[in-house]
Amino acid sequence: MRFAAGFTFGAVAVHALLASGCATRTKPIVLMPNGKPLSCAVAGPTLTVVENVYGNEVAAVARADGGIDVVVVDQVEPCLHVGFNSSWEHDGTVLGKCVQREKPRVTSRDGSQTYLVRQFKGDDKLSHVALGYVRYEWTPPLEGVAREVHPTDVWQQLPNWDHDESNGESAPSIATFGDVGFFAVWLENDSVFGAPLGADATLAMTPIDLATDEITDIGPPSIAFSRNGRGLVAFTGTVGEGVHAYATPITCAY
Repeated sequence: MRFAAGFTFGAVAVHALLASGCATRTKPIVLMPNGKPLSCAVAGPTLTVVENVYGNEVAAVARADGGIDVVVVDQVEPCLHVGFNSSWEHDGTVLGKCVQREKPRVTSRDGSQTYLVRQFKGDDKLSHVALGYVRYEWTPPLEGVAREVHPTDVWQQLPNWDHDESNGESAPSIATFGDVGFFAVWLENDSVFGAPLGADATLAMTPIDLATDEITDIGPPSIAFSRNGRGLVAFTGTVGEGVHAYATPITCAY
């Protein structure tokens, strides 16, 4: 994505979006696991959440009131929570419990699907991301014997969707939106990418570039959604001097 210089938006510094674009990868499968059409997009400028943070890890956490906190994870309790409401407006900063960034396994709000992400080392000696889902298989019916269900994790490697050379993918995380939606994020080619997942944890659309070109040394991303399909992708990175925390707003409609 291409962004202009930063300006101030409420209590949070913002980088204005001028244009965006990324290479075409796979043919979109724009369906959710329940077969409904789906569209996700960057919904506004990237926010500078906190400047000069210690470490390179943040976590996006959905709140019960519909807002999202970006938590600066510095391994020392308490951690800084920077809050945003469902319209991505800053709504307060407090100290609270430290949380884990990584979300490797999540279940949809209606309980019907569980999707997974993980990082692994490929035959090319690079790190890659695998997407997965839980498949449930029932034992054969036998008279007088109760049938049992056995869950199995089914994995597939994230497809090489870019026409350019990839330096591998790493640091995946996943979150749910709506009743049955899933969205995965990861690091690739010195940026943050993300995409909603369709049936059997396949990419439902071309991955979206979620970081500005001026941000370097990007840390592992984290994602959370409010119930209305509005989310924040949080990550750390360097612009000028120091490590700063950023968050890019996204929205998914279905």
